[in-house]
Amino acid sequence: MSISFINVLAVVGICLVLDAVIRAQLSGHYRSERTHYFLSLISAVVYIVAWFYGPGTFRTVWLTVMFGLYVYDMAIIIREWHSLKPSYRVFYTAHHLTSFILFGLWGATFNVFTPAMALGAVIWMTSDVWRWADQASRLGGRYTPAWVDRIVFWLERCQRIFAYIAGFIVVGGVPQFREEYIIVVSAFLMDGIDTWFQLRATAARKAAVLFITELCKNTLLFKGLDSAGLDKIGELVTQKSFGAGEIILRQGEEGDTMFVVLEGKATAILEDGTVLEHLSPGDIAGEMSLLSGAQRNANVQAETEVKIGLIKRERFLSLIDQEPLLYDAVWRSFAARTLNLYRQAQFASIPLDQAGRLEWIQRGQLISLAEDEIIKPQDGDVMLVVTGAVEHKNERSKAPALFPSSTGETFQGAASVSVVLLLTGPNP
Repeated sequence: MSISFINVLAVVGICLVLDAVIRAQLSGHYRSERTHYFLSLISAVVYIVAWFYGPGTFRTVWLTVMFGLYVYDMAIIIREWHSLKPSYRVFYTAHHLTSFILFGLWGATFNVFTPAMALGAVIWMTSDVWRWADQASRLGGRYTPAWVDRIVFWLERCQRIFAYIAGFIVVGGVPQFREEYIIVVSAFLMDGIDTWFQLRATAARKAAVLFITELCKNTLLFKGLDSAGLDKIGELVTQKSFGAGEIILRQGEEGDTMFVVLEGKATAILEDGTVLEHLSPGDIAGEMSLLSGAQRNANVQAETEVKIGLIKRERFLSLIDQEPLLYDAVWRSFAARTLNLYRQAQFASIPLDQAGRLEWIQRGQLISLAEDEIIKPQDGDVMLVVTGAVEHKNERSKAPALFPSSTGETFQGAASVSVVLLLTGPNP
């Protein structure tokens, strides 16, 4: 029943090989965290298979695989300390260090490993599958509502309670060996650590969601959303702070995030010093690059100490595909910034201030134009090409482009998908 050091090293080696293979197949953010969850799911399958071979075999396989997996995890945490989510670093460092102490305790005391211990351990260990699957999906960019997180929490807790019950039924309600007491106490300790971190994270997330939704509900961009839509925006946000003068977004960089200003003030400014917009709490920036994949068209610099709510592309695009109101709101914001940039560069005669342009945008008709699809604006409409391209009078115009139109004129989509906005007066 002894654990071979060579076998532990073999598990670490296998984890590193699988790490390289899985990471190569993933894209986007949090690849290390997601790889950890995928490897943990594989380990759960190994534990279940080993259980069928009896308590002795299960005990050896379980401790060998878990010890090797945790050594691999700690190596990854050290290797990528600065790129990992802070919550991931803190929780898994505490979790793994506690586990290493328990490994030593078990190795020194486990002279007996009963069927009850094996049954309880395999049920308890596989309870993490709920959390691993949820986190792998969430970090992979899929939008997951908060109620799913609550269900996962209780599924995990209920399965662990069942592990204790099943183990005690097998031993007739009274443990016979000290090892059975030790493993139960160890499980309670790990339960306590896991539950404390999860409840703490949930409370912090709820507070952040409430703050952000209260901030956003009266802004022009989000005021059309119901409370459920606002909550979903809040659930996507990661908070970050900047000091006065720091660059939040840099012109020319590829953008895969947008943000909402939570506290403080910032300025959107071109490299030549032209000020495009002053940002206050509730304003958003970065959505143009996030939606189009284009480079940042301006710097955003903190005027004061600023706290922002950062939103990643993958989860945001997953959400707006499910929420028509949010899809409409964000594309209108994109259109407003496009019009602002276009006005600065080429069409300064638009007789509206910033507030007037935003109101004009809100009244417009947002259209997704497929390639070769024809559109005929009404007389007096102004058409703003937000993304993609259109063909007009045998000429192809790429976004951003602005067309005062007249009755009978036609425009044809000239990209796989183009987003256009039909604006009704004033005609610039």
